[in-house]
Amino acid sequence: MVTTKITPQKSRAIEGTNKGFWWAEVVRVFATDDDPYQVFIKIDRLGIGINDPVPADYIGSPPRVGDVLWCTFVENRHDDYLIFNTQHQAKDDMSMGVVRFGGQTEQYGTTIKIDPTEYPGSNRTSIRMDRTEIGTDALADGTEGDWYVWDAVNNVFHLRLTGSGDLAVTGDITSPTITDILTRLTALESDTHSH
Repeated sequence: MVTTKITPQKSRAIEGTNKGFWWAEVVRVFATDDDPYQVFIKIDRLGIGINDPVPADYIGSPPRVGDVLWCTFVENRHDDYLIFNTQHQAKDDMSMGVVRFGGQTEQYGTTIKIDPTEYPGSNRTSIRMDRTEIGTDALADGTEGDWYVWDAVNNVFHLRLTGSGDLAVTGDITSPTITDILTRLTALESDTHSH
């Protein structure tokens, strides 16, 4: 006898399937006043959330709609879901990066915020990529509003934008201000048009 598979329409798992890990797809992400992110998922293989996505708690940064993540059950309760956002999604290729962040629901939301050091008198925040560092408070003296690129191989700033708007670039340009750079660019443009 052939039976037709019935997809459960309730927003909970079938009793007995609440063990192990399952692939879940993020269907909706909402930001609210009460909970910064409410995440709703579906688990195709269990027939959960197909027509009515179910809410899930998450570990990691807020996921994005369309992310496919590992999901399990909190304390094996068949209607309490927990997803793991490892920042690397199923089927990502190398061009997508090893780590991705998402989940923004606001137009001008911040995706990553790095707080400054707790060291007294310093506002330094930085990210190191191999031997190149980018960050703020270049001199670690409490300056706010600046930005820099540091070359750890040659121990030199390649770029530094001060809080007052002056731009310093190493190489053949020696510590010019923004006005100096704009003047040079204008001269280059007019020189190009004259030929």
